[in-house]
Amino acid sequence: VVVTDKNNNALEGIQLTLVAGDITINGVTDETGELQADYTFTANEDVNITITNTADNFFEAVTTTAIVKCGKLATTTSLSVNSSSTSISFVEDYTLVATVTSADESTVAGDVVFYEDNNIIGTVQLSGGSAQLAYNNSSIGEHEYYAVYNETSNYLASKSQTNKLNIIKDTPRLTVLTGDLYQGWYTACILTDSK
Repeated sequence: VVVTDKNNNALEGIQLTLVAGDITINGVTDETGELQADYTFTANEDVNITITNTADNFFEAVTTTAIVKCGKLATTTSLSVNSSSTSISFVEDYTLVATVTSADESTVAGDVVFYEDNNIIGTVQLSGGSAQLAYNNSSIGEHEYYAVYNETSNYLASKSQTNKLNIIKDTPRLTVLTGDLYQGWYTACILTDSK
């Protein structure tokens, strides 16, 4: 709150009563004519604010009111890929982890949509501010992943950074078995993936 006279000069020492919602703050303006007060707003809250100065020898008491409209809170979404490296075999599973934080550090609720190469690969509900998607891609090559937090009644949508993961061919295991099958020899080859 800034208090000035009709010539826009800052007024020091003016006693003010500020009422915001159910909180009342009393104070005196400083040399810049300001009285600062902290009030934490809730998302989508409309707060009636009333400011009254105390009459003195120079100024009459004046009351002014305003309504402060608080919108949805901003969010930030980050994405990590839990894998052993940035290049993995197509037979390996990996986990995409999205973390969503809000501007006021409250625990965010809602859904996160996971994307691979701009295609939706899953939607997961947040739990404790994070969402995990176990995934496996059998398409060889580099792929881009990102997550989008969907807007809710209290929080704005946000998109994570893009992470890249290179899906490579698998190195198979070749097992050769030899032995005696009913007095005769046999040889068998077994080809399996690296898992």
